[in-house]
Amino acid sequence: MIALGLATILTGAFAVIVRFGQRRGGDLHTIGVANYLTASLAFIPLLRLHPSPVVSHHTLLLGAIGGLVYATAYYLFLPVMSSRGVAIGSAVTRVSVVLPMLLSLGVWREAPTWVQAIGAALALAALPLLVLSRLDGQPSPPRSREFALLAALFLFNGGCLSVGKWYHATGNLAERPAYFATLFGVAALYTGAVWVVRSQRLDALDVLTGALLGLTNASSNFALLSALDAFPGVVTFPVTAAGGLVLAVVFAAIWWKELPTRLGAVGVLLAVLAVVLVNL
Repeated sequence: MIALGLATILTGAFAVIVRFGQRRGGDLHTIGVANYLTASLAFIPLLRLHPSPVVSHHTLLLGAIGGLVYATAYYLFLPVMSSRGVAIGSAVTRVSVVLPMLLSLGVWREAPTWVQAIGAALALAALPLLVLSRLDGQPSPPRSREFALLAALFLFNGGCLSVGKWYHATGNLAERPAYFATLFGVAALYTGAVWVVRSQRLDALDVLTGALLGLTNASSNFALLSALDAFPGVVTFPVTAAGGLVLAVVFAAIWWKELPTRLGAVGVLLAVLAVVLVNL
């Protein structure tokens, strides 16, 4: 239960930090590199706590695939953010929780209790309400290129969560630090190469923002796998997605005066109720 709560809080914190970087006009390439490099380095000390004489190829392979998917999702988020705003991009990433949920149901046949199932359903119901709320004031549909970007972001972010679920179900518990170090290390190499080609900016606040984002990223991913130890994926994924988005919306309303619409308020209430039910 503690891991589920931490994963939810840290998921919301990740969105808030990204929003902060966007609002101050920071270089998102620099933030991205600092994010993944910090996240990778954060798991290096844990390798001594969970020694493994030989890291399996399975761990390294899924870690490398995860790193490529994570970094690609990040760069898909950038044009979505610039054309449709951070709010819409964040909402799309939360809705993509449907993909790992389907994986949990279809591949591993995970079945929640009926109370938890109601909570998961309410969490899923909250997501489109929050998305629609954030779309207020932008009635025109996205152009074909923007729609393609939104669809790609949905698929790749869902892929991020699905890779984590796959490793949780098939990987070695003692090798989790190696898995995460590989994942974020590959993502750091990916974003570092893009930074060299497209940015080469170095700003101290961007680096600090990215480092804070990386610590949040590493902690939220580790907490998510720990939550999967106690709860099935069909519960964990929608609750962390909806709860994290609620926290981001509430913070934005208080700190930046970005008040939710009526649909958004209903979505917040449903998500809070979902978190309560899934913990019963």
